[in-house]
Amino acid sequence: MDRESANDGRSSPKYSLSDQQLLRSPVEDSKLIKPLVMQFHFTLMKFTISAALLPSLQAEYSMERVTSRGVTGSKAKFVIDLPKHTLSFATKFQVT
Repeated sequence: MDRESANDGRSSPKYSLSDQQLLRSPVEDSKLIKPLVMQFHFTLMKFTISAALLPSLQAEYSMERVTSRGVTGSKAKFVIDLPKHTLSFATKFQVT
């Protein structure tokens, strides 16, 4: 039974794809911007962030000597080395 007789005589569009169209990747035909592929290597000597969790409680997170290297984009792969990091809390008590 063909498509027309399966739809009670109503006509429906017929699609045919060539072998080349079936094998072609949708990414190849995309008009989107291609991801930038580049190698990188960076070192961060120290990064510290602090926040007041409560009026009497302060938190601080610190990272030291962070290094990273790798590749971005469609071939993304990277390594991060974080040899030292700390999380500390400090409280403030008010004596009356």
